[in-house]
Amino acid sequence: MLIWGKDTAMVLRRFIGLGALLLALGILPVPAQEAPVIPFDEEGPVEEVPISDHPIRHLPVLRFRSSDPRMNEAYRQARAALPNVVSATEKRHGFFSPSLALLIAVKVPDAERPIEFVWVDTIRRRGDHFTARLAAWPRRIPGKRLRDEIVFVYPQVYDWAVQAVDGRYYGYFTTRVLLKDMQEPQRSRIGVTLVPRPVPQLWQ
Repeated sequence: MLIWGKDTAMVLRRFIGLGALLLALGILPVPAQEAPVIPFDEEGPVEEVPISDHPIRHLPVLRFRSSDPRMNEAYRQARAALPNVVSATEKRHGFFSPSLALLIAVKVPDAERPIEFVWVDTIRRRGDHFTARLAAWPRRIPGKRLRDEIVFVYPQVYDWAVQAVDGRYYGYFTTRVLLKDMQEPQRSRIGVTLVPRPVPQLWQ
């Protein structure tokens, strides 16, 4: 008989819940079908900032905009709460709570669409950068597959999600924007997984 600890159970519960949400959104791969393009991949102009030009801790936020003003506001709100989210979920030795997931912007070798957004979890701080595991199937990141490790820095984070004790999620600002354009019953099925207030009162 397997006996799971509290953290292991939380990881499985959060991963299963996140997987169901991503599958409903069409982010996880579907056999024999091409992975769909989702709205928050339609970014605007990007200002290139070579890593060699700045110490990694001083890299500015990637400057781009979505074609949807609502998504730009979702990025802004998520990033405004991010310092408190990081502070509240970071544990010992750089590890973060297994309930935390982040949406990061990754540069890809595509002149027309140079950024791919992807959700990551199993996050750890390592000096001036972070490591994590891909929680969604990447479509345009060379050599990366679901659950592969990826390295990123703070300015790449554009959304976050934290699972509450009741199994629902705080955050998911970009998902909340997408919900408004979904049809029933998908909208209700995903909507019930989100806490109405995206940021816990203690983190505001």
